[in-house]
Amino acid sequence: SSVKIFKNFKEKTNGSINLLYSAEKIYGGTLLTVKSDGFVSFYDWESGELVRRVNVDADNVIWSDSGDLVLIVSETQAFALSFQRDLFLESLQNGEIDPEEGVENSMDVIYEIEDQILTGKWVGDVFIYTSLSNRLNYLVGGSSYNLAHFDKTMFLLGYLQRDNKVYVCDKDMNVLSYYLSIAVLEYQTVVMRGDIELADELLSNI
Repeated sequence: SSVKIFKNFKEKTNGSINLLYSAEKIYGGTLLTVKSDGFVSFYDWESGELVRRVNVDADNVIWSDSGDLVLIVSETQAFALSFQRDLFLESLQNGEIDPEEGVENSMDVIYEIEDQILTGKWVGDVFIYTSLSNRLNYLVGGSSYNLAHFDKTMFLLGYLQRDNKVYVCDKDMNVLSYYLSIAVLEYQTVVMRGDIELADELLSNI
């Protein structure tokens, strides 16, 4: 019924978050995520306040390095959300946080993925993942692109921009790599955003 937060092996002042619903699991990242039966609740690490409650029965929660994007993975699909920290901080300052729902406009669903995600990672605004259907895909602006098909289950290790390669492995730790140009990813991202002028500038990098 509560989550305690420790920093440098000491419990933080006001480091205990009392939960409205019992916790089944917790996830780290930009926000503390608490999984309950049928939904997840996002909490601010510093204040302990509820940022947003999202009605998804989550199997995993994956944050981007920037902290602006989060993917909530469920059994049959996934949801990408954007996090507007400024809106949350403004509501926190004004004391306008709903104790049951948080700040509604602080997190918005930007697209859904109709796929069963096994492992995945954000590379900038692009999400790369392996699926239960034995595919390696990447997602840009809600559109999914296939990189490879497998004949067995594969797990994503990561993406190295230096090599422009995605690395995956099987359960026996056999590692495979697939070429994926970071310049192409950046180009597709700005095209999806509708920034045609920037896209024209990036085209020369491909």
